[in-house]
Amino acid sequence: MLAGAILLFGGTAIAAPAEEGGVAVAASMAATFSTPARSACTHVAAAAAYPVAPKPEAAPPLQGRVTDTTGVLSAACASELTDRLAALEQRLGVQVAILLVGSTGQSTIEQFATTVFDQWKLGKAQVNNGLLLVAALNDHTVRIEVGYGLEGTIPDIVAGRIIRERIVPAFRENRIEAGISDALDALTHEMMPADVAAPEQPAPATALDGRDEAYETAAATPASATNSANPPPRDARAGGEKYQSNGLPERKRPNAGGVRFWFLLGVANVVLGVVAQWRKLRRRVALLAAWLVAAVVPVVMLPVGAIFNGNLEAMLGAAAFVPAAAGVGPCLLGINLFLSARVRKITAIVGGTLFMIVAIGREMDYSVGEVLSGIFGVLCVLAVIWAKLTGGGSSSSSSPSGSRSPSSSDSFRGGGGSSGGGGASGRW
Repeated sequence: MLAGAILLFGGTAIAAPAEEGGVAVAASMAATFSTPARSACTHVAAAAAYPVAPKPEAAPPLQGRVTDTTGVLSAACASELTDRLAALEQRLGVQVAILLVGSTGQSTIEQFATTVFDQWKLGKAQVNNGLLLVAALNDHTVRIEVGYGLEGTIPDIVAGRIIRERIVPAFRENRIEAGISDALDALTHEMMPADVAAPEQPAPATALDGRDEAYETAAATPASATNSANPPPRDARAGGEKYQSNGLPERKRPNAGGVRFWFLLGVANVVLGVVAQWRKLRRRVALLAAWLVAAVVPVVMLPVGAIFNGNLEAMLGAAAFVPAAAGVGPCLLGINLFLSARVRKITAIVGGTLFMIVAIGREMDYSVGEVLSGIFGVLCVLAVIWAKLTGGGSSSSSSPSGSRSPSSSDSFRGGGGSSGGGGASGRW
């Protein structure tokens, strides 16, 4: 944790002064996607009821980056918005679509947005970097639906602020075009890459303070006492060894560290991720710090043989696995805990369930490791069963949406992404 803190706050101090060239590049990119000097999106709509589809709960056909079923947008404004969205996708790879409908019927704006997002398949399949801005004008509801890959860039709190500050005030004055244009400006600003910063400095290879009991014992015991307490293996007839009930010598178990130690290491990296996101540090700096924090553990313990009894092959395997499992993974969890209320809710449910299962297992005289191994085995079996049951559904369901895309006015089609459930809603 000390090494991670040194790297994080050191990287912040180094990266603070941005170079003029990086600022100029970011400014030029922002100008490319921002509202033109003379925007066509200035028309004020008449206060009237807008047309509603026969089945308002169903997702309308994808007509392009801008789909207006109400006719409230002028042709010039729709063309301008389409060009800006196309430029945004070309430079950043982000798929953003705008949808205006009269009503969502019996569905809430959240349910309707998720249905449209998943049917249009916004964003790339492996990245899920799509975003949908949908407004139901008769219902006076609006939502920004964010794909999972963009939840770190456009968290729920940012989406809500854009709705409150950019969309709602304009929509109340029937300036639908201006509200959408201003919201697109704000979203583009949030998605712009950060200014070019100085190269990150590697963290000093300092040892961790949080050592387990085996390490402390080995470090505090003199070499002579260690040799006397753990003599080299001898023949069974010479005595001095422990035996099993069948008369065979008992094999010494490798010391892989206590569950408490690895749990605390993971918690430390979760806290590292939360602090990094709170301080608005670059994600790569936080992940590098978490990787180094976890990588120091097997490196420091290798000379004294505190893990795996000094087995070099096992230590090399741990050096490859531990930084990802106990470092990068928990750090990513901490970042998303800070950004997404949905992740916090899921983590609380999963953590509480695991705690109850482990507590029940301990009452039945099972170790924590045995309980966790059993849970992992059950999850693997369930995953295989689920894959067998749903293997043919995804391919068949994707064909109808693909047949719709050629009719799009600007040849826009989804990249196979799906909604992560993030975003924000509002009313005016």
